[in-house]
Amino acid sequence: MRTPNEAPRFSIAVALLLGIGCGEGEAGLAPRTIDGFVERSTKIACVRQDAPSEAAGVVEDLVATSDSTFLVLYGLDRRVVHYRSDATPLFEVEFEENGPSGVKQPRSVALVDDSLLYITDVGRRQIKILDHAGRDRGVLRTDVPPSVVRSGPSGVLMAAFPLARGGAVARLVHVLDADAGAFRPLETPVAPFHDLRVEALANLIELTPLGDGTVIAAHQLITSRAFVIRPRGSGFTVRETTVPVPRAASRRLGKVPSELFEKEEIDEIATPVLAASHDRASGDYLYLTRTGRPGPEGGTEKAIIRATPDLEYLRSWILDVNAQRFAYLGKSRTAIVIDHDAGWHRCVLE
Repeated sequence: MRTPNEAPRFSIAVALLLGIGCGEGEAGLAPRTIDGFVERSTKIACVRQDAPSEAAGVVEDLVATSDSTFLVLYGLDRRVVHYRSDATPLFEVEFEENGPSGVKQPRSVALVDDSLLYITDVGRRQIKILDHAGRDRGVLRTDVPPSVVRSGPSGVLMAAFPLARGGAVARLVHVLDADAGAFRPLETPVAPFHDLRVEALANLIELTPLGDGTVIAAHQLITSRAFVIRPRGSGFTVRETTVPVPRAASRRLGKVPSELFEKEEIDEIATPVLAASHDRASGDYLYLTRTGRPGPEGGTEKAIIRATPDLEYLRSWILDVNAQRFAYLGKSRTAIVIDHDAGWHRCVLE
C-alpha cells in the first residue's frame, strides 16, 4: 500500500510491474561498491519540525533553488511554494487541471531565471510555464512524456518517463534548445531489460544540475547506472558510469521481486538514488540511498552520500528517519528531508 508521501514516480512504475517475474542483470558497467560503509559514515539525528502551515497532501517534487531556498510541488493540490530555509514562503502559485494554467498530471517543477515555473505534465506530453502570479506564460510540447524538469547553468533539461504509449522511449535525457523552443535528446539510451515494464521501472531518472554546468542523470531503481553530462561548445559530452552504493545494498542491484504489492517486496528493490541535490559551494553531488540494513519506523535505513561531480565517493551520513526526498541547503549545511509519512525534518550534515 502506498504511504502518504511515497515517491509518485516510483509508485506509478511499481504498478506497471505487478505480476511479472524476476529480472536479472545490472545493465552496462559493473557496479561500484563502498566497503565499510557503516564505519565510514556519520550517524546523525534529524530534528523533526512542523510542516509549513500551507503544506498539505503529497509532495510530488522537492528541489533546492539556492543555498538557502527550496521549491515544493504539491501535486494533488496543484500548488507550488517557494520557501526560505526556515520554511516561510517566498511565493505560492496555484494552478488548475484545465484551462490556461492547467496541468493534468504534475510530476516535477523547476524555477527558471528566478521568475518562471516549468511544470511537467506527463499525460499531455508538455511542460507548462507559469509566472510567480500563476499567469500562463506558454507551453513547451515534448515528444516523450516529461517526468523530471530541472534548470541549471547548462539550461533547462528534462528526463523522459521511460514507458510511453506504444513502447519505451529511446533516450532518457533531453535539453531545451532555447532558439528552437523544443527539446532535443542527448545520447542517454535506456538500460535494456527483457520486459518493458521492468525497463520502465529501471529507467526512472533523477536529474541534478551542478554549479559548473555538469548534469548528473542517475537511475533511481534496480541499476546504479548514471550519466555525467557536461557542456562542450554548442553541445554536450555524455559519459556513462555508475554511482557508488553501500556493499550491503549492492546485492539487490539488477533484481526485481516477483510480487510488488507488499511493502516488504518493495523494500527489496535496489534504490541507488532515491533523490539527489548538490552543494553549490563545493560543487559536490549529494544523493539519498538505501544502506541495505533495516531502518527506523519499519522501513529501510537511508543515507546521504556526498560525491564529486565525477561520482567518486567522498563521505556519507546515516539518517535516523525513513527519508523519501531531500533538498540540500549549503548555507546552513542542512538537508530538508521529507519522510515516508509526509513528516518534515532538518538534518545537519556536519
